[in-house]
Amino acid sequence: MRIDTGSELSVYGTHVGMSSDNISALDITGIGSRLITPDGLTVSGFSRVRIADGGFVASGALTSWPFEYGVSTIELSGEATSMAVRGHVTLGQKNQASLYVHDGASINAPTALGYLGPHLKVLLDDGSITLRQVNLSGHLSGTGTLRLSGGDFRNYGTIVAGSSLTIDATSRLKNAGTIDVDNGSIIFQSVYDCLLDNTGTIALRQGNLLFNTINDKTLSNGGDLIADFGVSHIYGSVANGGSVLALADLDIHGNLLNGGVVHNNGEMLIHGNLSNATTGVFNLGAGLAVVEGDFRSNHSTLATELTESDSGHQYGALQVGGEAHFTGDNTLEIKAPFRHTFQLGESFELLTTAGGIFGDLTLGDVPYLDESLAWKLFSDSHTLTLSVGLAGDFNDDSAVDLADYLVWRNSLGSRESFPAADGWGPRGVADGVVDHWDYDIWKENFGNSAAVSAAPSTGTIPEPASWLVFVLSGLVVSVCRVRIETIWSTCCSYVQTHRAALFSDYTLFVRRRPCTSLPMMDAAEGESFVRPTTESVSGRLAGPDRPAIAAPL
Repeated sequence: MRIDTGSELSVYGTHVGMSSDNISALDITGIGSRLITPDGLTVSGFSRVRIADGGFVASGALTSWPFEYGVSTIELSGEATSMAVRGHVTLGQKNQASLYVHDGASINAPTALGYLGPHLKVLLDDGSITLRQVNLSGHLSGTGTLRLSGGDFRNYGTIVAGSSLTIDATSRLKNAGTIDVDNGSIIFQSVYDCLLDNTGTIALRQGNLLFNTINDKTLSNGGDLIADFGVSHIYGSVANGGSVLALADLDIHGNLLNGGVVHNNGEMLIHGNLSNATTGVFNLGAGLAVVEGDFRSNHSTLATELTESDSGHQYGALQVGGEAHFTGDNTLEIKAPFRHTFQLGESFELLTTAGGIFGDLTLGDVPYLDESLAWKLFSDSHTLTLSVGLAGDFNDDSAVDLADYLVWRNSLGSRESFPAADGWGPRGVADGVVDHWDYDIWKENFGNSAAVSAAPSTGTIPEPASWLVFVLSGLVVSVCRVRIETIWSTCCSYVQTHRAALFSDYTLFVRRRPCTSLPMMDAAEGESFVRPTTESVSGRLAGPDRPAIAAPL
């Protein structure tokens, strides 16, 4: 049936295609051509409704009949072409249906609820659709405007943006499906704060998300946000509780608050601040992340990946234009997806700041190193560097010797930022405190140097007596006996060894009980202050409850 040349048809209701195998067509074309159907317009079977060149349809509801077979098509084209709908819009629930609005045409249903089913394809090509609320389970694509006059927009299907798709909403947008922006843009435009809640997938391929308002949660991501080609932009702030995967370049024109996982293998530019909140993991990957504002890490994890290329190592780095603050327990993890033997002296500048580094960061999971080597984390006021050094070389002079013991002794118990003598821990890495683990690694590697670290050691771990003889060799006189005088007090025990000849089979130790602190050697004469009074002094001590952890006298 055709309505054209200014004709008008008024009927109570219109059903195009009465059965699943029916083939029907309805054309309303030309300025002034009108179809008035207050009870609604229904399409089913293999039917087609075309409104073009200024035609107009006024309908109560717009529906597709729930046959499981057939393909129904509704097409509007031309600037003066429009459809006004007072009831609901329900299309594509069971049967295949297409809604094509292009070349300036429009569907206006400001009070209607839109149920765009899983079998519906909506194509906007410079057209517009206005609904009060939309539940989309089908497929929306193209270039045009989807306008919501008051309700929510919930997407459970797929949205594919063309060069510019505008979603004009006055309420919250919720995506549980897929939003795919391929070399185009989605503009979220509203007179109110337009918030996008994502629990599905947003994929940007040289694509842009533009918000007309910028706040801390313009985009709230609890799903997957992926940028995997070209340079993509988010003009707004992102609050991430899900996953952000930047395989290509991603610019965030706002802040990034991360409580989920961010993995960067491209170049990520954050024009605001970066906050890595509790349980958040920010993995620099093998890419570069640049933050124009401040970086704050609170009980979270910073990670990087070391990879190989023809030009050598590639690794993830973070550049901060403001300050870097570490609050609480923060961990640095190192990933090495390739089998590689790290060499002494290799270093990686992971973090640089213009405003300074404040707070503590300890090492978590790290790649395996040779037993004579250790990962070292060093920070000056503006740079954080990871390097491969000698285990137990606390003063970084390429040798494990008595000078390193003095560094350990003078900083025992220290929890300051990046202590030099923090080279060991319960898991074999720096743990942020100078303690007996660090003493153990110094003792086990005593005598190692950069010259011999490349080859496996064939010697034995030096006994304390051997280096004690070295210390006291200039002080020993020809005395044939050893006299020990012990004075106990309420606060400490004072042990003094008078200058004496030392025998390898009689070397004094101070043995630490399980509840006491480590002893400290205070003078080459052999004086040692031992705290508290529960310490014991004897010959070469042994004990079933604890191995001797002591400084030799």
